[in-house]
Amino acid sequence: MAKEFNALFANDTWSPVLASESSNTVAYKWIFCTKRLVDGSIERWKAYSSLFLRNFGGVTIFVLVYVDDLLVTSSSLQAIYGLTVALCVNLLINDLGKLHFFLGIKALFNSGGLILTQ
Repeated sequence: MAKEFNALFANDTWSPVLASESSNTVAYKWIFCTKRLVDGSIERWKAYSSLFLRNFGGVTIFVLVYVDDLLVTSSSLQAIYGLTVALCVNLLINDLGKLHFFLGIKALFNSGGLILTQ
């Protein structure tokens, strides 16, 4: 776990900051699962993903976070655009466009909707 934690700092993925009185902080904690080798010894700890959602004015927006990857979807394209713009103003992000692959799941879009395969 220390190796992955140190890699986040080394790659400037994030850094701890003190919360200001004017900020609205969200509490969370890392939850790790243990990946084991065939002999039962620990290979590494792997972080779980976190799902955040907000419902406002009949619009729901979902943000799935896995370490430094985000998946954003909503019942409104305008809400997705608004959040993406807000993130770009405050963070250095790359918008990879329509979902193709996330957390080992392949996403295929067709006229009937979305197919998820692993």
